[in-house]
Amino acid sequence: PVGESISGWVLRHRTPLLVIGDEHPDPEVDALLRRGRRRRDTEAELESALCIPLEVQGRVLGVLNATKRHTTERFDEADLAVAVELARRVALAIDHARLYRDAQQQAQLQTALNDALRQTERLQRFFAPQIAELFADQEDKLHTHRRELTILFSDIRGFTSLSENLEPEELVALLNEYFSAMTEVVYEYGGTLDKYLGDGILAFFGDPVPQPDHAVRAVRAALAMQRRLAALQDHWFAAGYARLAMGIGINTGWVTVGTVGSRWRQEYTIIGDNVNVASRLTGVAGPGEIVLSEKTWRLVREHIGVVPRGAVRLKGKRQLMPIFVATDAGVEAEAL
Repeated sequence: PVGESISGWVLRHRTPLLVIGDEHPDPEVDALLRRGRRRRDTEAELESALCIPLEVQGRVLGVLNATKRHTTERFDEADLAVAVELARRVALAIDHARLYRDAQQQAQLQTALNDALRQTERLQRFFAPQIAELFADQEDKLHTHRRELTILFSDIRGFTSLSENLEPEELVALLNEYFSAMTEVVYEYGGTLDKYLGDGILAFFGDPVPQPDHAVRAVRAALAMQRRLAALQDHWFAAGYARLAMGIGINTGWVTVGTVGSRWRQEYTIIGDNVNVASRLTGVAGPGEIVLSEKTWRLVREHIGVVPRGAVRLKGKRQLMPIFVATDAGVEAEAL
């Protein structure tokens, strides 16, 4: 052990040591030499030794040792001076090597971190931040599968006429503010953003993390979206824009979920007839209404107030479909 040798003494005292013979005037060093002589297997006596700390910027990295045995030659003060300079250069070389290694490791770490951040940012286009972080390093789990979930479509009423009276920059700024606010609400309730469709939004609940209450989450998100739009309306109206309204359609059913696209562009999206039904429900929703399918109504009726609105024939469907309208837009969402 280094603490039981002259190397330990040099480390503690940070002082170069020249030893001639097996004796030394310093009692502590002399005791260490005697102890070392008793431990040695060889009968050859130590003629002389140099022991110099490898020190750089106040840090001791190690000890440089040189010994002479089986010879009549001995180190002297001139050799000690050369060894001290050699130790200084060795310490610098070791320190530089460590700095280079650390820089390489830091660069590799930064590259991995940047890759992870880019991956997380890409996933955040679809998922709430906490879900994006969950899948950032395991995107292979986002494989194509079938799952029952709840689909939400929203659409701004009167946006076409509004856009005809706005400059392109104004239109884009207004849309960005709207999409940012609505997406925040979707993420707040654990939803997944599928895509923006003109002035519309497609989102779904219950994937990629399964949510037993996906229907309740979706309807509560829709109610919160209507409340957020009302707040935006006041801001826009004060800026001189006309008031807008939003219709929302919600349907629950089985769909195919997965990554679809090409090597240039991909989307984590949902496919299936139940997606079309949600889109058609948006079409029959009046300004400010949230229209639910019967399946969604059955899953939320004990949690959210709804009223029947009769039956409608949706495009592409032969039979009439009962629809329901969420009514308690003023009810605060329960903790999810």
